[in-house]
Amino acid sequence: MTNSYWFATSFIILLVFLPYINTLLRNISKEQFKRLLISETIIFFILPTVTFVKSSVNDTILLGCLYTFGAYIRLHIVNSEVSLKKLNIFSSVNLLIMVVAIGILEFLSTKINVLNGKEPSAFSSSYSFFQLFLAIGIFLIIMQLKPKYNVRFNKIATTSFGIY
Repeated sequence: MTNSYWFATSFIILLVFLPYINTLLRNISKEQFKRLLISETIIFFILPTVTFVKSSVNDTILLGCLYTFGAYIRLHIVNSEVSLKKLNIFSSVNLLIMVVAIGILEFLSTKINVLNGKEPSAFSSSYSFFQLFLAIGIFLIIMQLKPKYNVRFNKIATTSFGIY
């Protein structure tokens, strides 16, 4: 797998395994699903963020983990009980914390060379739990919006994966 086409490669691999993943996710209890998400969050997002060590998991596994979060929302949070205003506040506060943490760690990493400059990237990498929570918040916000149909936009969108 090359870094230049990581998303396309991971997406195609995920598509091959989706029938099996979906069968598994539909047949586990809600409690088992929650334990799976907690385990994924700790192993793939929290540990890399707090230890400043990039996860050794490849991008296909990461995309699969993100898929399981979306699947949980789809299967168990049909109509979100959280208001759009609360989701906007949650996402905004999360983004603010992430930006401030990156700024503080960037400043401190120039003064104190503890981990050779890896500190700020721990909060902005794909494996940051701040990124995960921000993505979930945005996903839930988009789910609550009423879709609009735009002929020109949809025509352009149909070609976007091919251009990638």
